[in-house]
Amino acid sequence: MLAGRTQNAIRAIVALARGGASKRGAGSLAKSSTVPRPYLFKLMAAMARRGLIDTKRGRGGGYRLLRDPASIRLADIAAIFDDGQDLPACMLVSRPCRSSRGCAAHAAMKPVIAAYGRFLERTTVADLIAEPCRGRRSPGPRLAIKGKPA
Repeated sequence: MLAGRTQNAIRAIVALARGGASKRGAGSLAKSSTVPRPYLFKLMAAMARRGLIDTKRGRGGGYRLLRDPASIRLADIAAIFDDGQDLPACMLVSRPCRSSRGCAAHAAMKPVIAAYGRFLERTTVADLIAEPCRGRRSPGPRLAIKGKPA
């Protein structure tokens, strides 16, 4: 339910936090977070304006966290990039779905939205770096289709 820019910002700040207190250059951070470098600059500038990270340009520059990863909630990051949207897009009309003017499906989605909001409020960057990402799940066993080998 997070906007793509918020997902990219979370990936970038998690990659930065995994590096500890040391500065990370843009190239290294873009590669480890899989956020394109030009887009990374915009995301990091927005997070710097909100006091989450420090940026320094030029030789010896880079990015570093200004706050402990345990104090940075996913809700803090979402607040920078998601503009108060409850849902990224309405499933019935071509506009964002907001609490004040929800679609017919919005009422049914309220419990899901509330649970998701609690997840964002309770989950910190430290929670996300505590255990390394396992990557893609294995596809599991191949199923045989009648008349074709598995």
